[in-house]
Amino acid sequence: MAGKGSGFWNWMAPRYARAKIRDEASYQRKLDETRAVLNDGMRVLEIGCGTGTTAVAHAPFVRSILGIDYSDKMVEIARGRAADAGVENARFEVGSIGALNAGPASYEAVLAMNILHLLPDYAQAIETAYKVLPPGGYFISSTACIGRGFMPIKILLTVLSRLGIFPKVQYLSQDELLGEMRRTGFEVITSWKPPSRMAATFVIARRPSAAY
Repeated sequence: MAGKGSGFWNWMAPRYARAKIRDEASYQRKLDETRAVLNDGMRVLEIGCGTGTTAVAHAPFVRSILGIDYSDKMVEIARGRAADAGVENARFEVGSIGALNAGPASYEAVLAMNILHLLPDYAQAIETAYKVLPPGGYFISSTACIGRGFMPIKILLTVLSRLGIFPKVQYLSQDELLGEMRRTGFEVITSWKPPSRMAATFVIARRPSAAY
């Protein structure tokens, strides 16, 4: 069953699947830096997996990967994409981080690509990621950090969200995002953002080991 509020993303799913990556160089850099901390023994969770592009790309480098998304249409496309690629260790389910049923150390890495700024409570999502990781586990995210200053796009997004056409966007700054991760207990290993003001901030954070 699709999650609450999934109508927009169900409508967007086929379009999202066909869309080309705007900044291929930055996307490839994110893939490379993510793979640098992954290994073939890791169980990976991706929240807001969309149509499965990133999960399928990383699957050959890990033990298993579970992608969750509250849009059943996105999940359907992700499953088809994995099947077409012959990827057998990636599973996709309809779900959300808020309803995740996972205990401590269930995953060695959690991915949150272009999703935190679309969640009602991004801080809770970061806390949940921390709880399901073991010491030394990685939280890897890409988040639109528009900040709190004036931007014309904010007016449009606010109007569309109030009309129920587009999901509500959290106007985070990069400092707020990194600060929340550190408050939760994560160590920020790396963070960077492409030159475009609308580009997402990429972060690799780590739950410190017991001896750290």
